[in-house]
Amino acid sequence: GFQEDDSPSSDDWTSNGVVIWDPVNKIVGAGTIVMDLSVVGVDLVAKPDSMIVTRHRGNDSIILSQASGYNALPGDTLHFSVPAQNRGVLTSPATEMEITTPDGTTVRGDLPALSPYSEARVDVNWTVSGEAPIGDQTLSFMVDPDNLVTQDANRSNNAASLEIFIGRMPVASMTLADGVLTRENVIIDATASFDQDGGNVICYFEIKEPTADGVRTEFKDDGNCLTNYSWTDDGMWEIKVIVIDDELDEVELIMYAEILNRNPWVNLTASSTAISAGGEITFDASDSGDSDTISPEGQHVTITWPGNSCGGQNPIHYGPYCTIVAEEEGEHTITAVVTDDDNATA
Repeated sequence: GFQEDDSPSSDDWTSNGVVIWDPVNKIVGAGTIVMDLSVVGVDLVAKPDSMIVTRHRGNDSIILSQASGYNALPGDTLHFSVPAQNRGVLTSPATEMEITTPDGTTVRGDLPALSPYSEARVDVNWTVSGEAPIGDQTLSFMVDPDNLVTQDANRSNNAASLEIFIGRMPVASMTLADGVLTRENVIIDATASFDQDGGNVICYFEIKEPTADGVRTEFKDDGNCLTNYSWTDDGMWEIKVIVIDDELDEVELIMYAEILNRNPWVNLTASSTAISAGGEITFDASDSGDSDTISPEGQHVTITWPGNSCGGQNPIHYGPYCTIVAEEEGEHTITAVVTDDDNATA
């Protein structure tokens, strides 16, 4: 019983194997007896690891944890649910818990009698001052601050504290190298964004772009806050950058990229380059189009032949072909106008 057991354990002294022989029923039984030196009648304990911290910011609320970090901004309200536990094997007497918020306010709450290994909580709210400096603030609490529970076997674990980091919102900054034609890249630079409390930031981009059915949003995850994008149609297109800091605080900035239209194109050909007076000639503008259209197939461009009597249609003929009869000798000028879905012409 006095030899220390090297098996993994946090607080027991020995784990003893016991073998018992029942001579009547001729049965052998085995069991383990753990000799735990920490077993006491009453032991009130402050438990910061079990504290529930809820942060309220505007209309949003979030439960903070060690994984997310205990952090807040000026103006936030934090709700603390502070636990105390009785680790003894007897019921503890009723007492109080004293909580001191980071601004020095002291609050006391009642703790009922606690059965073995049960816990109770005291709740307190704290609103972060608008002038709170950047850095850690401490919430401390004490179970049985007046030492009324004389049966408490270990008073060294009655006090605990929790550190809360008070930071600032990150600052979003973005520049656009826009004013370019469709299908040319626009550099989107948010590298000047920064965290006022000294941490790092990452950026996410939400970019509006045209489709045949309307407008969709492209999501881009660029941790270095620098990206580029090209659009298939002209216009003023929305770009949103979301800047997030180490404390997961985020801020948004929206700007608009100006994208310029590309003119349509046309290659005009003729069935002949010279004819006799009174002869017929056909001009072909079907080799035409619009490289940045989002219109349905067949509606990319409109082709007109102003001032030409194409097939007897005067003054304007629509379509890719124009046939005329040259009544007089000499040079004749034929004009085809191609118009895209942005009313640009070629």
